[in-house]
Amino acid sequence: MKLVIYSSALAGRDEEFNEWYDTVHLKEVLEIPGVTSGTRYRVRSAGRGPLPEHRYATVYEIDGDPEAVLAEIFARSRDGRFQLSDSIDAASTRMHFWEEP
Repeated sequence: MKLVIYSSALAGRDEEFNEWYDTVHLKEVLEIPGVTSGTRYRVRSAGRGPLPEHRYATVYEIDGDPEAVLAEIFARSRDGRFQLSDSIDAASTRMHFWEEP
């Protein structure tokens, strides 16, 4: 199963956002039991249609109970075990599980 997180930096803060995500946040999420890998992507136009709302996506491979992983992500966000950055546009962040049909 995949957990895909769509995110964007606040205006003018992409460099700070990417530095935090690459050196802090990605590692923190990978410490969660059941998260086996994570890869970040930046949107790039294919020349057809408008760009999506979010500029970045991170795809995490989940091995185990996806709901337990999600609960742990929320718990670590609330209790301070994640070092969150104020450069992220938190209000627009979205996450979805993807599974093979």
